[in-house]
Amino acid sequence: MDRFQVHAPTQVIFGKDTESQAGRWCKYYGAHKVLVHFGGQSAKKSGLLDRVCASLKEAGLEYVLLGGVVPNPELGLIHEGIRLCREQ
Repeated sequence: MDRFQVHAPTQVIFGKDTESQAGRWCKYYGAHKVLVHFGGQSAKKSGLLDRVCASLKEAGLEYVLLGGVVPNPELGLIHEGIRLCREQ
């Protein structure tokens, strides 16, 4: 396994239409590619996923979608997200 270090402070941004700021905040923190991990169909049906992706696109960021959020995910799902990011 490659060696790496992770520093992951948490900032919660909450409120009406804050999903439209996703791209700006990701870019602010130095992101170049974003893994958008979501659950079932409600994020798609509600339009939330489209709004987040539009914000990322507007900020000039690449993104990869991975559905299927589950509680306490197994390592295989994490590896799937990493694989998708590397391939796309």
